[in-house]
Parts: sequence; structure tokens; C-alpha cells
Amino acid sequence: MSQTITAIYADGVLHPLAPLDLPEQTEIELEVLRVGTHEEDERSRVLRALADAGVIINKPYEPLPSSPISDEERERLGRIFAVGKPLSEIIIEEREER
Repeated sequence: MSQTITAIYADGVLHPLAPLDLPEQTEIELEVLRVGTHEEDERSRVLRALADAGVIINKPYEPLPSSPISDEERERLGRIFAVGKPLSEIIIEEREER
């Protein structure tokens, strides 16, 4: 018989939150799955699930700063990459050539 329960780990002991339908001294096999806490946000749960599935390497989530680059850096990058025509114009010209 297979049974899924929820338990709390405290002081080195698992405490089931509901009674178990087992005779005393029954030997069982456990698979421990950590249940998300209320403080954990959706992004952290998704990242943990992807890491558990082996899709990504499990790295701690670090939120991005509110502004990844300063206004001065954005201006500098804009000058560097603002060479030639806007991409939209290039695409329109290429479509007209076809």
C-alpha cells in the first residue's frame, strides 16, 4: 500500500500531520520532498523545479537591481550602437528588394 503524507521535521524527527494507517513497528521507505514555504516566491519554485529536473544548474536566485545600468552608461551605449539606419528601416528596405 502506498500513502502520501505531510510531516514536519523538528529536533531530528519527522512528525506526521495526520495519523498513519500502519501497524506499530512497520518498516517503511521514505522519499523526502521539500514543500515550498510561504516566503518562497513563484520564480524560486520554478528555478528549483528546473534544477531538480536537471535542466539548469541550481544557483541561488539573486534579483536584478532596479536599474541594471546607469543613465550615463545607457547614453554611452546608445551612442555606440546608434550607427546607421534604424533596424525597422533596414527590414522595410529588404522586404522591398524581394
